[in-house]
Amino acid sequence: MGRPSGTKNNMKTPEEKERLIKEFEASRIGPKAFCKKNGIGVSPFRVW
Repeated sequence: MGRPSGTKNNMKTPEEKERLIKEFEASRIGPKAFCKKNGIGVSPFRVW
């Protein structure tokens, strides 16, 4: 069982994850706001 048919694959490459983590560390906003701004789920972001 995978993602529903017709939906976009939102998996991030290791390079994308690293870039987003660096952006988050440089930002002065909380994880919820950062994730919402970048279209990322908070739970997966915290695992990275």
